[in-house]
Amino acid sequence: MFNVAGFYFVGDEDLLEIIGNSKNVPRLQKHFKKMFAGVHSIQLNEDITQVQGLLSKEGEEVVLMHPISLTDNPPINDWLTQLEKEMRFSLASYLGNAISELQVGYFKKRNLRYIF
Repeated sequence: MFNVAGFYFVGDEDLLEIIGNSKNVPRLQKHFKKMFAGVHSIQLNEDITQVQGLLSKEGEEVVLMHPISLTDNPPINDWLTQLEKEMRFSLASYLGNAISELQVGYFKKRNLRYIF
C-alpha cells in the first residue's frame, strides 16, 4: 500500500504524522529532508494543487520538468511515487542538457583557438 522508498528513512512517529496529515501538504514539508537526500522542501503552486519543484537547504531550486498534480494523484503514496520518478527524470534531463552545452561550448572555444 505505502511502497514509497522515502518512507524507509523516517521514524514511526514521523510516518504516522505523514499519513495522518496527507491532505495538508504544507505541514509535511519538514519531513521531505528525511525522505529524500538533498531535498529540504518541495515547491508548491499558489493553490497547493501541484508540486512544481524541489528546494535544497542551501536554497538551490530544481524545477520539475513535469509538475506533479496533487488533485489527480490524491493518495500521498501515489503522488510521492510520481515525485520520485519526476525527480529522477528532471535531474537526468538537466544533467544531459548541461553535458551537451558543455560539449558545444568546449568545441566552440577549441575552434576559436585555431582561428586566432
